[in-house]
Amino acid sequence: MARKTALNLLDQLTAAGKSTFSTAEAIEILGRSSQSTVNLLSRLVADGLVGRVSRGHYAIRPLGQLGTSAAAMDSALAVAAVFSGRSHRMAYRSAFAHHGLIVRPSRVIQVACPDQVRLTELAERPVVVVRERAATVAVGSISAGYGANVSTIERALFDGARRNDLIGGLGVLGDALDTASSDIDIAKVRSIATQVSAMPALRRLASLARILELDDLGREMLEGVPIPKTPISADTRQPDPREWVDTAAGVVWSTPAFDTVRSR
Repeated sequence: MARKTALNLLDQLTAAGKSTFSTAEAIEILGRSSQSTVNLLSRLVADGLVGRVSRGHYAIRPLGQLGTSAAAMDSALAVAAVFSGRSHRMAYRSAFAHHGLIVRPSRVIQVACPDQVRLTELAERPVVVVRERAATVAVGSISAGYGANVSTIERALFDGARRNDLIGGLGVLGDALDTASSDIDIAKVRSIATQVSAMPALRRLASLARILELDDLGREMLEGVPIPKTPISADTRQPDPREWVDTAAGVVWSTPAFDTVRSR
C-alpha cells in the first residue's frame, strides 16, 4: 500500500511537470500527516527513486540516474530543488563546469543569490552561496534546466575575471577563456560589464586575452574603454607586487601570475 502511495505521489508530481519538490508539497498532495509523509519520502530515498537535496527538499531522479548516488545528480537539478522560485544563478566554477570550460569541475556547487540562504550542502556536495545584488543576479543568466539558472559563457568569464579567487585562480580562467574563445560574444561581455558596473573585470579579461595571444578578443573588449593611470592587479585573490604592466588594459601582473597563464 505504501509503495503504491509513493508511486502515485511521483506520478502526480511528474504529471505536473515537477522534477523537484518539498516535504510541504508532498504533504499537500498525499493528505497525510507530516511524520507519515517524511517516512514515505525516506523510503523513496532508500529505494533510489528520489534524492534528498537538502533539508525538506527532494529531486525526482531521471530514469538514467535511478539508483545512483545523490552526488552524481545533475547540479542544475540539485540547485532547482532549493532555488527555483528565487532569484539566482549557478555561477563561477559551477558555470564553467556547466559549459564544459574546465577539465576538473569542483565538487562545490556555487550559486549567486541576493538572499541569505543558510545552506552548506546540496545532494551530498558542498554548496557556497555568493551574495549578489538582486539587480544584477539575472544579468547574463540563462536556464540550466529543471528550474535552475546558470551564467552564460560571457557572464561566467566576466565573473571569473572579477573574482578569480572563487574559481581557482588565473590559470583556471585562462583555460576557460582559451576554450571558449571562438564562442564568445564580445558585445555581450561589454554589456554585462556596463550593467554590473564593473569595468575593471573587463580590463582584466582583455589583458588575459592579450597574454594568451587572443589579440582580436582583447582589442574588441577594450575598444572605447577608459584606462586609468593607476593599474589594477590581475589577481583578485591577493594583489601582487608590480612586475609587469599591460599598459593597454591598465592591468599589473606579477611574474608568478604571468607565468601561470603563459605556461597553461
